[in-house]
Amino acid sequence: MIKIIPFFILLLIYTQVLISQNIKVTYDYTAVSGYLKHEPILLVTEKRSQFYVDYSDKTIDYKGSKLDITGQTYIVNYEYSNKKFTELRYLDNYEVKASWKNDQEWQILDETKTILGYNVRKAQIKKRNQIMYVWFTNEIPVKTGPFKNAGLPGLILEFYYSKQNTTCIATNIEFDVNESLKDFSNAFEISKKELRNLENNKKAIKKRIRQAN
Repeated sequence: MIKIIPFFILLLIYTQVLISQNIKVTYDYTAVSGYLKHEPILLVTEKRSQFYVDYSDKTIDYKGSKLDITGQTYIVNYEYSNKKFTELRYLDNYEVKASWKNDQEWQILDETKTILGYNVRKAQIKKRNQIMYVWFTNEIPVKTGPFKNAGLPGLILEFYYSKQNTTCIATNIEFDVNESLKDFSNAFEISKKELRNLENNKKAIKKRIRQAN
């Protein structure tokens, strides 16, 4: 006799297989009226994710003036179990990191659409004097996303702001990728405040690193 497996059991099995795979998401990030563009990467595993940003300095013509855009290289690690962000940055030949708890309070909305064939739902959060809108899919049930955005019941595939022309949208999703996450264990620990103003704290931090070694 053939046994029919209930749909919810099949869905549970599918979900467990999905989140046990390593996933690589490529995003298209655009800011400064489209003059700043790069393609950051999000690597997703069963227990944590890492978001990679890496682009060089550039000078652009913006509204009749020369605008210098400083390059950025950093990695944001997010652990689902303890809701902790850890950001790694490079200070000359040193690696420094800072950690903090994810305290984002999302409001999930009723709007839906599709991105890359996935059903997504809209959510929002207030950031300073404006609203960030995101689209997430619970078809990939990992509570993470690009940059320092996480905590929704599914992968964030897109975000944009209410008052600025910054957008970030997933352009490709690969499953079962063979890429390792960065080990942060040997990076020098600093405060989140120091990390946010790294250039001005550079001299003092390097002195502490030399003293620790």
